Amino acid sequence: MLSQHFVVQRIYDNSTVEVYQAHSDYLNWQFEDRRPANDRDNLNIFPFRLDSSINLNVSHSGAETSAFVRKGNYVVFNDRYGVPGGIVICILFPIGFAPDLMVFVERPTIPSFVPNNVPVSPPSYFDVYYNQHSKQSAIVFMISSPQYFEFRCMAKFVTGEFPKQHVSTSSRNAIRLSLLPNDLAQTHITSDDLIQFSHYFKPNVDLDDIQANLNRLIDLIHSGNNDPSNQDFKNVKKVLQGAIFATEFSSAIVQLLDSYSTGGSVAQVVTKLLAYIAMLRL
Repeated sequence: MLSQHFVVQRIYDNSTVEVYQAHSDYLNWQFEDRRPANDRDNLNIFPFRLDSSINLNVSHSGAETSAFVRKGNYVVFNDRYGVPGGIVICILFPIGFAPDLMVFVERPTIPSFVPNNVPVSPPSYFDVYYNQHSKQSAIVFMISSPQYFEFRCMAKFVTGEFPKQHVSTSSRNAIRLSLLPNDLAQTHITSDDLIQFSHYFKPNVDLDDIQANLNRLIDLIHSGNNDPSNQDFKNVKKVLQGAIFATEFSSAIVQLLDSYSTGGSVAQVVTKLLAYIAMLRL
């Protein structure tokens, strides 16, 4: 694939993020998904591969980037981006991890005043790539016009067969991609299921109300009525966001995942839903 700017944010096991950047008028990049690494590959960015003539600049991540790695368990990542068009941004996870929860956080926008009935192309796309041979995965943003956005995600350590399919989607599909496992549609949450999560909610909240809205959220996602512009979906998110007590992104999500990621099936669904809402809330 061709682009002008190419950036790999590689997350390491020690929770540091190194940034590898390249620039060219016609920069050809590939994601190797059918083989392990060899001596000709740049192991800092593999499974990504660039033309051998392209030089990579290396730097540390900035203050807007945060990552937390719990080895053998999960990765929590958060970043704010202000980038030009023609750039490809790749988030490369540590070996053995695959993205499990992805959230695009709404940012203030300047009205564009586009006339009615005028088609507008999406400003960017994102893909999820997997290399089953090296057990590596990456999220790739392909930005076609200048963008300012915030992205938060959680990746889980894969103990079984590593994914191998390439997933192509758009930002509005990130919710269904994250929150539509097979067991989600079969889950009905009760108020009793939420008692063990009580300390994540604000004082005096009604668990019956939270339970009803969580089940409504499941129904909306499962039926495909989860477009960000859907008023019902927006209302459910607003109620749940107002009920969660959370202060700092990484610590809140880490505490939630540490406490309940190994619970029963319903507890795991509740954990994932609350983590998703907390990602939007913080």
